[in-house]
Amino acid sequence: MLRIIRDITQRKKSEEMVIRSEKLSLIGELAAGIAHDIRNPLTSLKGFVQLLKAKNTEYIDVMMEELEHINYVVNEFMTLAKPHLNHFIECNIQSLVQSVVHFMKPQAYLYNVQILIEMDQDVPAIQCIPDQIKQVLINLLKNAIESMTHGGVLYVTIRNEQNQSIIVSIQDQGAGISEELLSQLGAPFVTTKTNGTGLGLMVCKRIIECHGGKLSFQSKLNQGTTVVIELPLMPVNNPDL
Repeated sequence: MLRIIRDITQRKKSEEMVIRSEKLSLIGELAAGIAHDIRNPLTSLKGFVQLLKAKNTEYIDVMMEELEHINYVVNEFMTLAKPHLNHFIECNIQSLVQSVVHFMKPQAYLYNVQILIEMDQDVPAIQCIPDQIKQVLINLLKNAIESMTHGGVLYVTIRNEQNQSIIVSIQDQGAGISEELLSQLGAPFVTTKTNGTGLGLMVCKRIIECHGGKLSFQSKLNQGTTVVIELPLMPVNNPDL
């Protein structure tokens, strides 16, 4: 009896990549459409609220805060559809991380979380789009803080990797992530949150990849999670940016 055995591992990987690419494309188109439909009435609402603010109308500040939050969500949708066109500039990653940590400290306080920063002394400046890197850091720090429901210490480290890349690590003491779910993080609609969509991590991953970098996760259940951002010192010529 003659038997032929074929290794279809590579074919299955290719099929999975095609399916994932199609999902990303579909979600990008959906995000762009939703953002467009929201942005038009949002612009009008902000204009009218600003007029009311001039008359010292009650609750205007609360309304403005909520509108800004909606605007932030819309911008995330637009980034998901296609990262904002922008130019790379020289940026001190240490100062950028410190400013984001300072911004997140009030939320960390609510969760009884202490944020500690450790960094190499000889970290060179990098070429990046600071607002996008800030968006990534805010998202990742927020996730880390919210995972630490019993409080603890959140470690943020910045390392100079042989003057070729900068490594930013965010290590929490939260509940951790299962091995099965860990391998899927960054994919559409994969999340550890009850009401989450997974789009936040998806946006983060896309931004870092468009900077020529890499976003990776290490975790064990009940032992916390470490997110590692690797950014090259020099940007890549990426048509998506």
